[in-house]
Amino acid sequence: MACDHLILTEKYQVKHLKSYCEKFMTSKVNSENAIMTFTFTNQHNAHHLLRQHGQTE
Repeated sequence: MACDHLILTEKYQVKHLKSYCEKFMTSKVNSENAIMTFTFTNQHNAHHLLRQHGQTE
């Protein structure tokens, strides 16, 4: 669901909501979904999520 919202925020350029979605998704990343999340973030320019992932490793 957060992925769907993130796609819409990217499409309609709602930056503050996009940031909120990225922060939420960051809290949900684990070893089982990390690769899928990384791929998704690259496709949808989720820069905050990518930076946060880099800081936790």
